[in-house]
Amino acid sequence: MKINKVELKNYRIHKEYEESFGNGINLLLGSNGSGKSSVLEAIGFALFDSSVRSKDKDIVTEGEKSGSAKVFFTGTDEKEYEIERKFGSNPSVKLSSLDSSRKWERNSEVYKQVGKILDIDNINGVFFESVICAKQNQFIDIFTKNDEPRAKHFNELFDTAIYNDLWKKLGEQNERKYEEEKIKKEERRKTLAERQRNIAELEKDLEIKQKELSEEAKNKEILENELKAKNAELDKYKKFKEQINSKKNELKNSEINIERLSKIKELDKNALEKSAIAKKFLEENKEKFEKYVSAKKRSGVLENAFWQFKNIDKIYIDLQKQLQELEKKQILGSGTCPILKIPCQKLTEDNKNEEIIVKLQELKTKIEKIEQDKKQAEELKNEIEKIKTEFLMPMQNIYDKCLQNKRTAEDYEALKKRLVESEKIIQEEMEKREKSNKELNELRTIFSEEQLNLLEEALKKITNTHIEAVQKTANLIKDIEQKNREIEDYKKTEAEISKLGSELAIIQQKLTLTKIFRAQIKDLGRIVAEERVQRIANTASDYFNKITNRPESILWVCSESEKYSLYLDNGENKCSFINLSGGEQISVAIAIRLALSQDFGNSGLIILDEPTNNLDKDKRQLLAENLPRMVENLNQLFVVTHDDMFRDTATKVIEFGSE
Repeated sequence: MKINKVELKNYRIHKEYEESFGNGINLLLGSNGSGKSSVLEAIGFALFDSSVRSKDKDIVTEGEKSGSAKVFFTGTDEKEYEIERKFGSNPSVKLSSLDSSRKWERNSEVYKQVGKILDIDNINGVFFESVICAKQNQFIDIFTKNDEPRAKHFNELFDTAIYNDLWKKLGEQNERKYEEEKIKKEERRKTLAERQRNIAELEKDLEIKQKELSEEAKNKEILENELKAKNAELDKYKKFKEQINSKKNELKNSEINIERLSKIKELDKNALEKSAIAKKFLEENKEKFEKYVSAKKRSGVLENAFWQFKNIDKIYIDLQKQLQELEKKQILGSGTCPILKIPCQKLTEDNKNEEIIVKLQELKTKIEKIEQDKKQAEELKNEIEKIKTEFLMPMQNIYDKCLQNKRTAEDYEALKKRLVESEKIIQEEMEKREKSNKELNELRTIFSEEQLNLLEEALKKITNTHIEAVQKTANLIKDIEQKNREIEDYKKTEAEISKLGSELAIIQQKLTLTKIFRAQIKDLGRIVAEERVQRIANTASDYFNKITNRPESILWVCSESEKYSLYLDNGENKCSFINLSGGEQISVAIAIRLALSQDFGNSGLIILDEPTNNLDKDKRQLLAENLPRMVENLNQLFVVTHDDMFRDTATKVIEFGSE
């Protein structure tokens, strides 16, 4: 198999994450907490149904309600698939084939199909965590546990627990079998004692049934030959009928197309006539339309010019008021009392202001200019009214009709071209109809549907007769077999009764042998496991030598007294796994993982999460240098680490920033 791409949404620290992977060594490089281990955890969670480091709901990104993990992969069948596992508020899982439209959506159905695609018998979390992925800080956990949890783990992985289950079931099954057989034999003895029928009568009935069977066999053979001939003839005529039906459909489709195209043509013809009328109207009124447009344009220009004089009357009134105020101030400034009309010394002193005279002169000048503007505005207004009265209002109706007809006239050329094309298509369809009709008539001269009906009716009768003959033959055979059994049983009755006691003794002997067999089966699981762990240990030793550059051998013991115990043997002494240094434990664990992956052989994938923990610099260097040779039989290797030493050996480097 091969992991092609992973897409994550709201998975732990990954709000949105997408990455593609290639063959060889894929290095996921980054500091602790950067999310690199979460990517591989998501692969196991989605593809192998493995457990996560916490509850499913806890893997949802903080502040979100749900998320998803998608894995795109290639199976052992070389086809591409996508599996999507949603978690959080609405958990679900779906497997899709990218080469077809097939989908699987129930959990059990999905992972059963994944097992078939990956050619792995038992897809589960144990398989992923023990064979595919060596999780960070969990390389050595299983080897440091006690015998029972270790045995349970590897028995499940190697599927050897089945032998123990078989051992338990065999005793119960044989005991029930003995009791059932004993009851059956006693009932049989009663039945045999009660049977007293004459054997000569049975043999006579048997002879009669055998003669009937011989006659029916001959009759059945004749019917089968006739049926075969009729079927061959029927197949021939059915082909003609299929051709006729095909031509009928072609003819019908041509008729429908001709009718549809004719209606479209008629609609286009009517539309063309309307377009021609509209075009003629536009041509006849072209000069009026252009005059109207020109007049409207001129009117618009004049109205824009008139717009600047919109408030001129108001401005004129305001200026007149200002003039009156200034004239009043001018009188006061001259020293004359406005009431008594006589000179007043005090007024002359208080109001004498030469600025009033200047402002008064400026205001009069503005008023003169406004009066000229008013006159110009009146002239513009009169000219606008004249244009509206003489041009726009009389020709408004013509202008509106021209606008209405313009779009209709524009379609004229397109409709004309479409009518020509419609004629051509209709002609082609009519020729096609004539051809289909001719071919249909030719077929009808060769084949008559009435012939097929008669043939089918005749075949139906022969078939029914044949079915009756087969049933009768079967009944005769059944009767003959029954009578043979009765005769045989009658002959054996006395012998069977006398043998019942000895058969019961034999049953007891079988039970004894079964117990021995059960004992052997009980040990078989351990023997199978022992042979397998020995093979894995040999392979792991080679890996250990490459990783550490040391000659020790790995011993993996599976016996009655020791359950999957690990040792490191230097030829003189062997040291148990629990007593090894941290670096030695990691090296042995990695070697075992690599050997397990090779032994299972079908996945083509292995994942190492922080494999250099507790390894010194030299061992890390050896591991980095030898890793490509160790995984040369795999499709992909994922290495998750913060150690930059693996960069040069990686096929693809995927770097993660800090959280």
